[in-house]
Amino acid sequence: LTQDGLGVFQSRFRFPWGLAFGNSTDRLYVADSSNDAVRMVSLAEGKVWRIAGDDTAPLDADGGDALLAHMRAPKEMVAAAGGRLLLFGEHDRQRLREIDLDRRTIDTAVSSYAFDA
Repeated sequence: LTQDGLGVFQSRFRFPWGLAFGNSTDRLYVADSSNDAVRMVSLAEGKVWRIAGDDTAPLDADGGDALLAHMRAPKEMVAAAGGRLLLFGEHDRQRLREIDLDRRTIDTAVSSYAFDA
């Protein structure tokens, strides 16, 4: 992943797939699919930050820090709850995940996998 806080022309996206505005129209959220990350573009500052996804993390980090979450190929994205939540499809794992932008946490909202308890 590229360094956080770089300008929009220095940042390298790999197959940006989904876009959504959160609770502010000066923040654009991008599902950076091949970088396995969700990134925020500050349109006012012209800078880009990773807000979720760490392809070296061993765990999904459900309920934990979104920056430490392992994810695979985030795709379609939509803002919900007045822009406080980002929902996106994690294509390679066939599930819907949500990021709480206020708490900066990530959870699996829906999964197509069946788990035995």
